[in-house]
Amino acid sequence: MMATYQDDAEFYVVHIASENLSDSELSNVEKKFNLAYDWFRVDSGFYILYSSKNSSTWYTRIGKLFETKPNMFFCRLDISDRQGWMTKSFWEWIKEKKPPAER
Repeated sequence: MMATYQDDAEFYVVHIASENLSDSELSNVEKKFNLAYDWFRVDSGFYILYSSKNSSTWYTRIGKLFETKPNMFFCRLDISDRQGWMTKSFWEWIKEKKPPAER
């Protein structure tokens, strides 16, 4: 899934405490993330979503997947001021979501 810039989309950071989750549960989370325009797994349980839906919507969608909810955090992410050491694929993923005039 490689969505490019969408007028109505924003970035969201998602953390789901994954140490007590099965591979099947994490797979179900990632399948649900396919409802977003795009998403990127940064690390186990740590994701960046690119979506037109807000944090509350994502919390509800993902929370429904668990009988006992793990610790979860959903927050809109402002990527305009960023710095870090990440994989080339991550930076390319971010770049393709910028408005065409800013690429």
